Amino acid sequence: MLPKVDDGSKSLKHTEKRLALASDAGVKEIVVTPHLYKAQPEHLFKVKRAYTLMSMRAKRYGIELYLGYETMFEHVKKLDAAKYCFKWPKQLKVLLLEFNTRKYPKDADAFIYGCIERGITPMIAHPERYGFVQDDINMLSYLKGYGCLVQVDAGAFELPFYSKERKTAQALLSAGLI
Repeated sequence: MLPKVDDGSKSLKHTEKRLALASDAGVKEIVVTPHLYKAQPEHLFKVKRAYTLMSMRAKRYGIELYLGYETMFEHVKKLDAAKYCFKWPKQLKVLLLEFNTRKYPKDADAFIYGCIERGITPMIAHPERYGFVQDDINMLSYLKGYGCLVQVDAGAFELPFYSKERKTAQALLSAGLI
């Protein structure tokens, strides 16, 4: 929803079309989650400027925008994670957490547990891409047991049937893990 920011929309016009479609579908809230990119000040400034502009435009469509960030575990573990949370749903403080696609980090459990102790709910971003989840979807049961939420990229369901990402996303959906 943030035009020309990160992997957001291509233009303001494109975002306006997305807002109209969302409004027509009855959407009332949207969380925008650009990548954090090591919290570089120039990137954060660009994100906040685009978010402010789009928040005003979204209100015209009856939509409330929330700002969060997709945070790479290796970077956010060195920062104050609470600064990059968003409040949604039901006013939870949510941290959208992305991992390296190959291996679950040894120190991730301690970080996740620490977040939960501080009232932050980690949301695991697009686990269908992670080899460690593709090999064993029970890994997400384990993380959900901690209190994590799980978010799958809707585009995974449009991939070819033989795609590991699609198969994993479908298995996660069937297992009620997302």
